Amino acid sequence: MGKFLKFERDGNSFIFALDGLVFVDQASAKTTLVYSNMRRDGSQLAVTFPTAALSASEQTEQRNAMVNAVAEALAGPWTQPFYTFTLPHPLNGNPEITEV
Repeated sequence: MGKFLKFERDGNSFIFALDGLVFVDQASAKTTLVYSNMRRDGSQLAVTFPTAALSASEQTEQRNAMVNAVAEALAGPWTQPFYTFTLPHPLNGNPEITEV
């Protein structure tokens, strides 16, 4: 059974599987979750949360909050596959899924 992380912000919910999560990155004013082997051809996918409107310290806080949420979700019991988390700062648009 898989585990899932549910991000909530600005009245929107985004659900992501934690299987295959490789790392969380902060680059170019965006926080990115990178997954491995999520496609049949073995290529990686990235889920990018736009945070351009945030200051550098807020972007770091947002990234660290995501990392902590992933850790808490994975530490939870398997009888609770969803972990709901509210992002501390607003997003500057919806998350984008792209190939890495």
